Amino acid sequence: MIEIFRRAAALFLICLGGYLMLWPGGQLLIVSPYEGSTIKGRKITVTDPGWLELAAAIDTPEDTPELESRSYGFKHKRYIFKPDEPPFSEISHYPEQAVFVSIDKGQKWLRIYACHAGDIYSLPAQFKHPYFYHGPGFIMLGFAIYFFIPRRRYKTDEIHYPRGATVIGPDMMGLILTPIFFLLPFPIVWEMDAGGSVLSISKGWIWLTGAMWTMAAIWGVLLLTALKYSDLCYRITDKGLHVTKRGKDELIKWDDIEYFRNYRTRLGGKLSTLLLIFGTTMQAIATGLMLRHQEEWGIRIQPRKGKEIKIMGNALDQFDDIVRALKEHGVKRKNKK
Repeated sequence: MIEIFRRAAALFLICLGGYLMLWPGGQLLIVSPYEGSTIKGRKITVTDPGWLELAAAIDTPEDTPELESRSYGFKHKRYIFKPDEPPFSEISHYPEQAVFVSIDKGQKWLRIYACHAGDIYSLPAQFKHPYFYHGPGFIMLGFAIYFFIPRRRYKTDEIHYPRGATVIGPDMMGLILTPIFFLLPFPIVWEMDAGGSVLSISKGWIWLTGAMWTMAAIWGVLLLTALKYSDLCYRITDKGLHVTKRGKDELIKWDDIEYFRNYRTRLGGKLSTLLLIFGTTMQAIATGLMLRHQEEWGIRIQPRKGKEIKIMGNALDQFDDIVRALKEHGVKRKNKK
């Protein structure tokens, strides 16, 4: 369970951190004084003293530095606020069409309308990507959890795969590229449709998202592969072959093994084809070319009862010792059909 938690927690935090860095912000309010003689639109009368203070500050913005930092536009006095800030939180909903707020029995008027942050040109800096600086913290926390959780220590007689090649390497590729493809639809959609949903069927964004998330799932397979080999090891004893995985030790007695046979897969080639077809970055295409001729090989051991056991030979330094032990104990090699 600790190895599952290591990867799940790291992946969640990295994705969350990336999302916070990309999120442009939610709905904001654009507020300006109104001095016209006629008002066409929705009118709201307010009595909270905060509105009167706000109107007075807008009349003399040079006396209120904090208000100046909210200034928006060049020719008109317009200011940016969040809907949950007082006194605006007094009103439950702001439409995209302007509403007119009556203050002090109509002596002063404010014109307010709502707009998504991504649609506001020259938005003041403090409103751009409001959680941007939280993102790197979550990303670093994710990698810290991955590296600092203690790993299983192998005994001298245990045959295991090197962590760098079969565990940490695939994990790093999975933890970097899976979030990239998972997050890629968000900036694309928000750039073209501020406030839009990446799962929107009516606007067609779901097809883009589906393609990108399929790529994320492909890279996520690397995490599952690394999980498989994170604590997998073998021991050769007089009784039989011990297989340890997920914290459990299974003994396959020599007399209980019917046969073993060689195998070679083309998973690398299939993954390479998917990356070359669906890859949208040079890195994905380069990885696809790199995997083009990478093949997994090893042996499959068939017990007389139970499921077949696959032992990958790639990067397993003592793989030949396992094959030799099978032969020495009379286990026959079966030719591949």
